[in-house]
Amino acid sequence: MSDDTRRRGAHLHRLGRPNEALRHFERAIAENPDDTLAWTHKAEVHMNLGQHEAGLEAAQRALGLGAEFSPPYIIAGTCLVFLGRPNDALAMVEPLLRMDPDDSNGHMIVAMAKAELYRRGEPDRKPLAAEARAYAARALELDPHEDPVLHYQASLVHRWLGDRSATVGALHEVLRLHPEFTKAMRGLADLHARGFRLRRALRLYESATVLSPHVDPTPLMLAAFRRVLRWIVAPSLAVGATVMVARFVDPADENPAQLFRFVVGVVLVCLAGWPVFQVVGAPASSLRFLRRVPGFTPHVASVLVLAVSALALAWLSGSIAGIAFAVFVAAGLGVGLTHRRLRRAR
Repeated sequence: MSDDTRRRGAHLHRLGRPNEALRHFERAIAENPDDTLAWTHKAEVHMNLGQHEAGLEAAQRALGLGAEFSPPYIIAGTCLVFLGRPNDALAMVEPLLRMDPDDSNGHMIVAMAKAELYRRGEPDRKPLAAEARAYAARALELDPHEDPVLHYQASLVHRWLGDRSATVGALHEVLRLHPEFTKAMRGLADLHARGFRLRRALRLYESATVLSPHVDPTPLMLAAFRRVLRWIVAPSLAVGATVMVARFVDPADENPAQLFRFVVGVVLVCLAGWPVFQVVGAPASSLRFLRRVPGFTPHVASVLVLAVSALALAWLSGSIAGIAFAVFVAAGLGVGLTHRRLRRAR
């Protein structure tokens, strides 16, 4: 009976219905608590859902029941890495690599564990980076099927080692092998967001959401948006404050002061122009998700008004500059208030 239930769960898992699959595996375990395969499947689902504590517990239960096959070791080792226990992960895969020295998953877990130790800033960490790269490369060599999961894990190794170009290359390889690999889409989107390619990032988050609707993209989209907005706010405040001080020091606003203000305005355009372009050109379909966040729309509006008023303050004179000053102060207050509201919403 438990075998049939487990098989149905495995079928549902292959169809991309992990929560339903999990219920079947739990039912199979209730029918036969010593079913090592059911415990292993349960562990795999938890791991894939990012529930690493539960995944580790289920994998250890399978091993405790005498499982003599590799998946429980692989799942437990992977979960330990993501739980921030790289040394335990290395210990977990030792018996696996003794059983099969050419196990590609075992090599990749070692690579991830060493990369995590490197990222932590362990003493004498330089050899760890070379070892992590070597184990990751060896894992990919040993994989005859070009498993996209292994390539995704290789991208994590490169990312934790701080190698952005290798990370991007590995993620593109994942999507070549499996165009609907949502974790790779989100990883690539995050890199695009950090590189101020907001539109590309939002498009990838949207695509991942279509394929994996149970994951809410709003927090990731919001983080990407706020990262770009910060690069508008900081130079705008700096330029606005600098211009106001300059006007106070030289109220006559003669030619040298005008030239200084013009140069400061050019600096603002250079620093904030691209981020502003990215924000203004954000896809409307992505904004539908973000408008649901309390305070998002007024925050973006305040940031854009702040940038425009800072530029006006730098380049305009007379009564118009006075209006720009008032708008700048109001926009600055608006940015502060809406920022607090956004933080509470998160």
